[in-house]
Amino acid sequence: MEVCITVTFGICFGRFQEDEVSLIVQLLTSHPPPSPAGVRFVSIGLCMLIACPSLIGQQEHEKRSIEWVQWLVKEEAYFER
Repeated sequence: MEVCITVTFGICFGRFQEDEVSLIVQLLTSHPPPSPAGVRFVSIGLCMLIACPSLIGQQEHEKRSIEWVQWLVKEEAYFER
């Protein structure tokens, strides 16, 4: 988890263009398969959304991120493997 947070903070100190933000949010809020790689992907996505408030600066990005977190809560058992 430390590596994820370190990498995430390093990424978030930069400035993203709006088209980059849209693509990053779209990627981070995808629904990966229930596999070890999917669990790691979800963990990194959650870290990035927490560490980079600029990713949810627009209402549509915030809405998509909230829906994704709600999906994570609903699918908790899905990722407990």
